[in-house]
Amino acid sequence: MRVLLATPYDPAVVHQHAADDVGRPFLAALATLVELHVYAPGATPRSAEGYVVHGGVRPSTAPSRHLGVLPAAVRKDWGRANDAEFGRLRRMLVPDRTHFEYLQTFGAALSQPDDRWSITLHDVSSTVFSQRARATHGAERAYRRVEAVRVAALERRALGRARQAFALSERDVRQIAPATREPVLLRLGVDRPDVAWTHRRTDAPTFVFAGAMWRDANARAARYLVDEVMPHLSAACSTARLRIVGAGPPADLVARSSANVDVVGAVPDFDDEFFAADATIAISLVDAGVLLKAVRAMRCGAPVVLNSTAAEPLAIEDGVHALVRDDPAQLAAALLALWRDEDLATRLGSAGAAHVVARGDWHRTAEDFVRALREQP
Repeated sequence: MRVLLATPYDPAVVHQHAADDVGRPFLAALATLVELHVYAPGATPRSAEGYVVHGGVRPSTAPSRHLGVLPAAVRKDWGRANDAEFGRLRRMLVPDRTHFEYLQTFGAALSQPDDRWSITLHDVSSTVFSQRARATHGAERAYRRVEAVRVAALERRALGRARQAFALSERDVRQIAPATREPVLLRLGVDRPDVAWTHRRTDAPTFVFAGAMWRDANARAARYLVDEVMPHLSAACSTARLRIVGAGPPADLVARSSANVDVVGAVPDFDDEFFAADATIAISLVDAGVLLKAVRAMRCGAPVVLNSTAAEPLAIEDGVHALVRDDPAQLAAALLALWRDEDLATRLGSAGAAHVVARGDWHRTAEDFVRALREQP
């Protein structure tokens, strides 16, 4: 089977967000099962890890992208020229299946001449944009509401035309089911590191929150931790520190740095942060997608505190795989409980690692993906 896959993110580049956790391992595994061709804007044409990468022009970041027919978010990493280039590549290769990754590629997806294509939603964009609009104010809120409407309309069109639509959690499958003919659950693979987290005996506990901070959802969660959770944490333990790590923190988040809060920015490897912290806090304020940084922390054996929104897509059981709390005071208390109780932290860390690793590796993800493609005539 020849598969042509479109992605806005070159798998050879570090993008400082969740695509780094998914792109390279999934594509390498997929290439062992099919003849794989990948198109990515700005990529250098090459053969790598068993598949062929077809490069394309870099999308324009000009303000005019906000004025087009498609939402500005779609044109951020994938421009009109990429739509045309991808169309020419598809006609040249004549693939058995065409697959699109992420919202940004939907413009090219909608230009397909038939329905022999599928899409993967790494989150439900209509939900993300709607909740983002509700969280803003003034002129920005008006703009975000318009973008949310445009994104929802585009998403419905793409889901309605795709032969298959893949989502990464049962919650997301339920959300897209009314709009698509065949929603498919695709569980992302997990590779366990060679070493595991161990409890540290310290007088000054350190807790970490990780994610691409230029993404609004992560920045909102970080602000919530600083403004709502840290006062409870500091009141109970004056030496407790929160490290917020990830590329591109906005200025107002950096300004929240203090003696107890470190807004670090980009780091070489999130895993190093998980291993060094007394516990990881992984919360989400958006009811869509899978919090991959929670998966990464858990696979390291680190004890993790989540809220219900982050825990549900991963089928996390409170007190079995992690601690799940929704109130700011309870979140703070859960972090301190893991710091103080070595047995609890070690037990939850070990059980959490076993839980996420049981989801299977990337080869299993690729096998499930190809099986779903082959089941369609």
